[in-house]
Amino acid sequence: MKGHIGVESQPGEGSTFTVHLPTQVIIATAEATQAEGTSDVPAAFSEITSNLDTILVIDDDSAVRDLMSRFLIKLGFHVVTAASGVEGLRLARRVHPRIITLDVIMPGKNGWAVLSELKADSELADIPVIMITIVDNEVAGFDLGASNYLIKPIDRDRLALLLEKYRVTRPSNLMEANPPSASWTLDGQEGPAEIGAGIPRRS
Repeated sequence: MKGHIGVESQPGEGSTFTVHLPTQVIIATAEATQAEGTSDVPAAFSEITSNLDTILVIDDDSAVRDLMSRFLIKLGFHVVTAASGVEGLRLARRVHPRIITLDVIMPGKNGWAVLSELKADSELADIPVIMITIVDNEVAGFDLGASNYLIKPIDRDRLALLLEKYRVTRPSNLMEANPPSASWTLDGQEGPAEIGAGIPRRS
């Protein structure tokens, strides 16, 4: 373990033993969790996010989850992602996010089923759910309780303005007041003004 033991002895007073053991402290953060591509939530993180602007992104497309996470973090949100409807419901109950974005077409439990369960749960029913999907069926979404409905690919300016309705804290220095609509930058790389642009659509 690369430690050591020290001894100090004084005649008539006794001996003092000192043990040194190196330890490693691991601190889990929202950004570290997202950078590693994991969708699970460290216990410490789940305890501190209840009063923060946390967004749960539920989408089985890893490319969409990555783009959404990077964009939302730049907006100042804490982001948790889920790759399936079942996982999304589990994380919603554990983290109790401020906002949920939800895809419709997912294997297993699809977005409609997830939305129905969210709205049937008294502890989750008040969380705004924004449907973000290629399925053009706003009527069904609103009938099931969705707060908003966006069709992929999503205009990032429109999404940013929409999210401001539900934000509790409003950082003033994370993004320009009127960011250019032509493109947006993530980690020094230019990206499309629409999230999901260039990603193949699923039937």
